[in-house]
Amino acid sequence: MTEVAAVSGFFNRYSMVARYYPALLAIAPLIWSSAVLMPDLFSHYRKWTGSIIVLSATLYLIGSLARSRGKFIEKRLIQRWGGWPTTIVLRHRNSVVDPVTKARYHRSLAAISGIQSLPAPMEEAADPTMADDLYRSATKRLIELRRGRAFRMLEDENASYGFRRNLLGLKWTAVCIALVAAGATAIVWWGSFSRPSELTTLVQALGAGAPFPALFCVDLIYAATIIFAVTHRFVEQAAYEYAAALFRTLDQ
Repeated sequence: MTEVAAVSGFFNRYSMVARYYPALLAIAPLIWSSAVLMPDLFSHYRKWTGSIIVLSATLYLIGSLARSRGKFIEKRLIQRWGGWPTTIVLRHRNSVVDPVTKARYHRSLAAISGIQSLPAPMEEAADPTMADDLYRSATKRLIELRRGRAFRMLEDENASYGFRRNLLGLKWTAVCIALVAAGATAIVWWGSFSRPSELTTLVQALGAGAPFPALFCVDLIYAATIIFAVTHRFVEQAAYEYAAALFRTLDQ
């Protein structure tokens, strides 16, 4: 839910999962399409080395873009959800956590955050904004205290949320790259026919097991998967899983 729980530095475990994996998935169609359409690029040592350097720089750039886009879209997600999930589950009017467990969480959070007491149901109903501010303040303090290897599972949940959020931020970039790769494959495929106007040439190319039709379909399927699978609900699920993991640490 927040990157303060991650170890500092760009090349750490959190960065790999939350930044570079979304970036790599975004440009994946470009990589595998290039490998099929331009095999010489990967067969020659110097070209291969140059490709790795370019790919690394591209990953760094898109990784930074993923974080930026993820943070931007996070604001819209918070508005859509009605608040941070770590705040929502602490509200008395929310039933994700049962009242008994929620009361225990409230007592523990008040103790570790220095807040005298978190709002009672009537106090929350009278001033929801004030109550949310107190919940958020106590949660931030808990996050600060839950760093390090002792809470590796929590960091994993945080990285999972960051991965999904940043991938959603790159959603349409990934779709456009996949469609461009599909278009390039279609052009090369069509140009490989000796006589494109003859249907028999198309049948012969398919019968010969040309990789272009399969690559074209993979690019389109990949674009469709990103469109329909990477949604706000995809991110919301990870956000609530992180919230649950965070508050479970209060019982440790």
